[in-house]
Amino acid sequence: MKYLYACILALLLGAPAQAANMYWQDGVLVLDDVIVRGDAAYMRDMLNNTPAGQLRVHLASRGGDIEESQALGALLRQYNATVTHGYCASACVLTFLGGTTRILGGTDIEDGASLAVHQPLATDAYLRSTNPVMQHAVKQLEDYVRSMTGSLDFYTFMMGIPYEAPRALTRQEAFGLNVVTAEVTAP
Repeated sequence: MKYLYACILALLLGAPAQAANMYWQDGVLVLDDVIVRGDAAYMRDMLNNTPAGQLRVHLASRGGDIEESQALGALLRQYNATVTHGYCASACVLTFLGGTTRILGGTDIEDGASLAVHQPLATDAYLRSTNPVMQHAVKQLEDYVRSMTGSLDFYTFMMGIPYEAPRALTRQEAFGLNVVTAEVTAP
């Protein structure tokens, strides 16, 4: 049974081998590459001397581990972070939701900014399952999205986009679903 659970979890989370890169650039914590287990602990260590409310983070990731993305988002919320994005897809968008201020659009760090979303891998199996572990994973994702956006609108929207066909949010969708709270303004 443990082997079956591990296989299902690996399919859902798609555990990549390489951790996200995290580094400071001009006072901004940059996270890029795939998000994997351990990234939230690594980020927490990097933030030891950063006062809450002064953290600026830039995300550029194609996604990764759903649970770790939520842990990263919770950490960003704890620090009242302002978050920008480059190409931020899949589970990266869940991390993005953790920002207290979530800015739509490119920055001087990276062009080609977009927020690409889709339902998690094996969603149909999870939603139909009577397995308590699988039901808990779905409920945890629902609760996380609600706590970060104030509703389940984004969750419902995301779950309607097939895993195989992710797509970028439009400006109207990003604001309407409370995924973003501000946008880059020209000086």
